[in-house]
Amino acid sequence: MTGFLSDTERAQVAALFEALLPGTPDAPGATDAGAVDYLDRLLGGDHYDQLDDWRRAYREGLAALGAERTANPEVAAKTLIDLSHATLPDWSAHVDQHRFFTMLRDHCVEGCFADPRHGGNRDGVIWTWYGYQQPAQPFRRDARREPVTRLPQGDS
Repeated sequence: MTGFLSDTERAQVAALFEALLPGTPDAPGATDAGAVDYLDRLLGGDHYDQLDDWRRAYREGLAALGAERTANPEVAAKTLIDLSHATLPDWSAHVDQHRFFTMLRDHCVEGCFADPRHGGNRDGVIWTWYGYQQPAQPFRRDARREPVTRLPQGDS
């Protein structure tokens, strides 16, 4: 199954998801869990009646945000606060800001905590850290899975 998001959109969502559920050296976050992979797979599928609405909302919402609002963790976090209060200036998408925030938050949580066979919670990292179905295991960030902080150049 192919994904739905462009490289730029994936980078934007990855930054927003990491701002929603950030990892620390001792706790996995959205990037470690591959939450953006879950979303990309979800949007590329055909299993939910809401898919057309979600796809349109992500395309319009991410375009309205632009790359600069997800360029670094601090800006992404501020963007999420503004979206949650529907106070983000210059919003041009036809989707309500608060609704877009809620959709992002819900999909992030799903991508972090869902069964790994659905594309998120990579290797069960969140379950393992929480001790779900086994004793809790310590977490140490693998240098290969640092959060995305820059968007790829030239992709739109």
